[in-house]
Amino acid sequence: MKFTQEKALMHLTGNSDLSSTKMEVIEKLVHEYPFFSPGQYLFAAKLKKEDHPLVGSQAMRTALYFTNPHWLQFQLEALRIPE
Repeated sequence: MKFTQEKALMHLTGNSDLSSTKMEVIEKLVHEYPFFSPGQYLFAAKLKKEDHPLVGSQAMRTALYFTNPHWLQFQLEALRIPE
């Protein structure tokens, strides 16, 4: 069974689409569980998707919870910014 971002999002928020998940839901998850790396990643991904100015600082914070920061950067760069 492959574990994807959509499956993680569905288990954590009840919604499998990052774009339609409200920022407040992911922020609440991060504030309640600050050391939960998937939550930190989803927050950085949401900021990246919305081209938010805080994406850089959140990406650095998220990198603290990942063993390979290059993989994390690759994952974040793979996200498409809305046009």
